[in-house]
Amino acid sequence: MKKLLKLGAVLVLAVVALGVLAGWGWERKPVVTSRALPCVEMGAVLVCFDGQPEAEVRCKNLGDSTILCTNSN
Repeated sequence: MKKLLKLGAVLVLAVVALGVLAGWGWERKPVVTSRALPCVEMGAVLVCFDGQPEAEVRCKNLGDSTILCTNSN
């Protein structure tokens, strides 16, 4: 009877260890942090800046009413 209990305990520990290893090995999704872009309304157009608006920037139309400006560095 003691051998059966020891075998059961060993099996339970093995299953738990394999479960921990399997859980550790699953691919984790990266964490993304974001912040709102500073935007300025110029008439009917919204101009947003990704970076420093005082620096040299390149601007790109994202749609009819949105322009995104980024640092050219």
